[in-house]
Amino acid sequence: ALIDLVESLPMTDGADRLRALTKAVAADEAHDSLEPQVRIWASQDQVAREYLERIDRRRTEYLQRQCRAIVDDVDLADDVATMIYLIMIGASHIVPQLLVRDQAQLWDRLINHLETQSDRHKV
Repeated sequence: ALIDLVESLPMTDGADRLRALTKAVAADEAHDSLEPQVRIWASQDQVAREYLERIDRRRTEYLQRQCRAIVDDVDLADDVATMIYLIMIGASHIVPQLLVRDQAQLWDRLINHLETQSDRHKV
């Protein structure tokens, strides 16, 4: 749903889309509690697991597309997309939990890193 929201916005730049997604996720008050609960459920229910696999794939592919729109280095783009997603998923499992508003700062650093790498390729 959040990806669809970002896609409906009048922007085409990958970094702008990632930042809009970051803001949307950070504004979602349910994310900090719902995401871990869904993953626990999926670990115990095959149908939920299959559904979650599709969601993870869609999210990861979206992040990869946006990161690739920022930088020409596909490997770097995919690695950063993976790191953004791993922060989002893994941060809810540490104690104390890293809340999504704090995760957003890390995501922004990764986006900034991609933009810096992109500037180097243009020189």
